Amino acid sequence: MTRYYALVLIPGDVPEDKACDAAFDLLSPYMLTGEGPSEESRFDYLLDPEDIAALSEGESPRNVWRAGDIIDRLGELQVEAIVTLDGQWHETEAGQLWDDGAWLARARGILRQRPDCLALRHVLHI
Repeated sequence: MTRYYALVLIPGDVPEDKACDAAFDLLSPYMLTGEGPSEESRFDYLLDPEDIAALSEGESPRNVWRAGDIIDRLGELQVEAIVTLDGQWHETEAGQLWDDGAWLARARGILRQRPDCLALRHVLHI
C-alpha cells in the first residue's frame, strides 16, 4: 500500500467552504468501493486539504492554490495525478515519479489550460 498526491481542479469561483466538496465530487468516481476494484479505481481513501490541515502540527502547509500560481512550483508539490474540471484523470506513466521531466511538462500544460481554477492537493491511498 502506498500514498501519493493528486491535484483536483475546480472552478475558481467556488466558495472556499465548498471547495473540498466540489473536489470530492470529481474524485469519487475513482474511489474503490465495497463492490471491489473497477477499471476506474485509483484509491481507497483520501485526505483532503481540510483533513491535512487538521492533522498537521503547527504551521499547516497550504494545499489550495490558483492553478496558475503553482505551475513553476509543481515539482515541489510532488503531485502524481491531476483530475480536471471535466472529471478526467491524468497521472504519471509507469516508471515515472512526480519529478519526472515528461510528467512535469504534461502536468504544467494541464494547469496552463485553466490557470484561474482552484487546485486542491489531496493525499490518496491505494
